[in-house]
Amino acid sequence: MGDLAAGQLTVRNAGSGTDTTKTRASRRTLPVPETVLPWLTSVIADRPKSAYVFASPRRVGRAVAKTYPNQALTRAVARANDGRAESIKRITVHGLRHTFAAITLSEAGGDILSVSRAMGHAKPSITLDKYGHLAPAGLAPLMAKIDALVNSLAPAA
Repeated sequence: MGDLAAGQLTVRNAGSGTDTTKTRASRRTLPVPETVLPWLTSVIADRPKSAYVFASPRRVGRAVAKTYPNQALTRAVARANDGRAESIKRITVHGLRHTFAAITLSEAGGDILSVSRAMGHAKPSITLDKYGHLAPAGLAPLMAKIDALVNSLAPAA
């Protein structure tokens, strides 16, 4: 369950039995990327805040079943593979979480704390243990940023 306001999605455990969130950290407010915002706005539309963001297409007023997201993703990948010379490999929704963390840390320059919050991990150490090897390493880039900051604050000669 959740609410979308000012480009941010607030997510909370609905207690439906289908939710597998384990910690209070999983109840969070996340900024929604501009590329996703129009689609998410149309999905949420004018629904009441007490309604599911991703409601079951078959059981009115209920959350999607645990297996539904993976089944929908499998169907989407199969449709995307129609006519492709090189097929897209099957991935699970949980695999998409890993992909998000990996890309965010290794290519988008994300930091462990931000990725930990986005993932809903109870502690940043969980994220660090699982994905720390993907985080930017080395002190040279950090020192370059410190130099740039100091130089930007130095009075003009």
